[in-house]
Amino acid sequence: RIHLAASQLTVVGADSGDTENSDCSGNSQDSAQLEFQGTINTTDGSTTMNITIADNNDAAQAWLDANGDPTSVDISLTGASVEVDNGGNLVPGDDVEVAANASSTTLAGSTLTAVDVQAQSPNNSGFDD
Repeated sequence: RIHLAASQLTVVGADSGDTENSDCSGNSQDSAQLEFQGTINTTDGSTTMNITIADNNDAAQAWLDANGDPTSVDISLTGASVEVDNGGNLVPGDDVEVAANASSTTLAGSTLTAVDVQAQSPNNSGFDD
């Protein structure tokens, strides 16, 4: 197992506009380094969720690698902007796109905190198109 030294990670060019994009990458993602796409396994609907990861950006992959390369992750929803298609609540089985940050400034921070969550029921999801 390789241990990475603490370092600063900066993602540039993640978002170029102030409006919602067709891929659900809204302006609030500017403040998040890690982006995940997947399916909700469990959630209380307001403070936490666990997702199975289907896709992620390079920064998220570096975080996954530094944390044992899990196939699912727990994410805090506290303070996040959460948008569910058709105005419902987050529920297991929903497809989600999550912009998040690690709990610390290092990749070894093992807790994720969502900044932005976009969710759709699987039969309405265009995330995998």
